[in-house]
Amino acid sequence: MGRPACRHEDGRIDGNAHHARGHHCGGSLDNSAPHSVARAVRLGMGCIALVLMLVAEFGFVLWIRGLSIRDYLATRDPVSGTVYYAMLVVFAIMPLLVAKK
Repeated sequence: MGRPACRHEDGRIDGNAHHARGHHCGGSLDNSAPHSVARAVRLGMGCIALVLMLVAEFGFVLWIRGLSIRDYLATRDPVSGTVYYAMLVVFAIMPLLVAKK
């Protein structure tokens, strides 16, 4: 396996990606996207992860325990319920929190 082919701005193709700026290599990140778009993508990623986690939790855990979603949420005490909901929010925004500046 060799290095990925890189396209130079002048159209040349070679396998050396160690030159200056004018290269577009397969698999590299494009840093030209606006900051707000990157934030929206990260927030969307966190929301998708939250939905998948809740689907797994409500679908599997509640099935195992034999509870409905309403019963599951009603059985939480005020302190642990508040912490649970706060941690769900933190889970959803975690991709924003760990983003490299």
